Amino acid sequence: MNKSTLVFVIIAAIGALIIGLFLNINLSPDESFSTEEKVAAVTFDSEVEQVLARQMAQLTPLLTDGAIVQAVSASNERNRNLQLEQILKLDRQWLSAESAIARAISESSASRKLVAFQEDHPGFSEIFVTDSVGLNVAQTNKTSDFYQADESWWIQTYNNGVGLAHHGLVEFDESARAEAISLYVPLYDSGTSKVIGVLKAVLSIAAIKIEL
Repeated sequence: MNKSTLVFVIIAAIGALIIGLFLNINLSPDESFSTEEKVAAVTFDSEVEQVLARQMAQLTPLLTDGAIVQAVSASNERNRNLQLEQILKLDRQWLSAESAIARAISESSASRKLVAFQEDHPGFSEIFVTDSVGLNVAQTNKTSDFYQADESWWIQTYNNGVGLAHHGLVEFDESARAEAISLYVPLYDSGTSKVIGVLKAVLSIAAIKIEL
């Protein structure tokens, strides 16, 4: 390990320690939990949890917004018969700088709703919504991949169609170039109460500190 790498590692370790002390992370010690259940069991200091709950509540209008719900429903209808091979092909196409899929989604009315919300709530560095297959439907900025259903946070939030709102750990957000906590919220069909999509919103630590 060269000197510059060592310095970076030390700085990162100190930063993680400070954040851990500030947020007072509690993780259930029960080793019978699976990895996904352990993530779901993570809680922060009670004041921080209250801030996260308030911020999550602010996302509620997005979950029932007509343009977003309509886009999710249309995507579900369009993608419900896709095979995994087809999904992975779309995911590879997404990586292209000239991805027509990403451009169409970013220019959609549903994405404009997310961007408008983000402008009113700048603490959220990124917000995006997927359909029930796990493919992006709307976004404030292009995500690193198109398919999210292979991610543990998405699986937890979808929760076999039942839904589970929760938050993640403190992580470094590439979009904001800062530490952040992700909030995960399911979107429900108003008639059947079945999950039709998943919303992920990345909340900066700076925004949390302002409310403490």
